[in-house]
Amino acid sequence: VFFVRLAGCLFHFLLAALLTLFLRPFLEALPPGNSLREKMVPFLFLGALSNLAVAYILLLPVPPALGALILGWLLPRRWRQHLIFNPGIQYVGMLILLVALMLPPIKGWLVACVGNTMALCLTGLGVPVRELLGQLLRR
Repeated sequence: VFFVRLAGCLFHFLLAALLTLFLRPFLEALPPGNSLREKMVPFLFLGALSNLAVAYILLLPVPPALGALILGWLLPRRWRQHLIFNPGIQYVGMLILLVALMLPPIKGWLVACVGNTMALCLTGLGVPVRELLGQLLRR
């Protein structure tokens, strides 16, 4: 179960990186105002952002997510059975996750992680961030 959840989390990080990688050719090859560029750039950017958000949500220590399994193996055995691998908590885990995402500290952490990771990817790949944000904000 651990490796399946780990593969899902890594897949979302990989997909975000690939979508970000495809941004640069669209920005460089197509002139501003091109209809293909106007459609693909927001699609790729928002796709990368959403995949990063899902990957970081999977790292939260809430029972259905990968972060809970990681936390479970760090806890003492008797706590692990009651807090992480309890079937009752597993069933309400999605509700716990939704409530947790509404809390300002968790929401702030998620926005900071996604924003910083996206900025790092864009500048590392040489994507003109100002031009990209200008195009996205015009919409």
